[in-house]
Amino acid sequence: MQIILMGLYLILTTTGITLLNLGGNAGSMFFTKTELNFNINWISLAGIFCYIISFILFTRIITANDVSFIYPILMGSVQILTLTAAYFILKEDVSIYGFIGIALIIAGIVLMNVKR
Repeated sequence: MQIILMGLYLILTTTGITLLNLGGNAGSMFFTKTELNFNINWISLAGIFCYIISFILFTRIITANDVSFIYPILMGSVQILTLTAAYFILKEDVSIYGFIGIALIIAGIVLMNVKR
């Protein structure tokens, strides 16, 4: 069950970040004498929703696992997936340093989890 929650967390976090970037709208909020108005496009709203659900999953995962084990794995995986989504979906340029960073993250995760 924890593996499924972690997979959902990774998908929702990466999707949320990607949709927020695609939406390109931080929203606007303004007050009148009688109202509070908030304007945001649906893509950004979907990104916020994904990100909120991912945070709820994250709190569940963290409380059920050893933080020193699970946190580096999740955060490293989020970085890798976000860079991958930025390259393929957002068409951003990734330098050689980005690929070196991915390799270092993977190596770090492996080294931290080697049984001695």
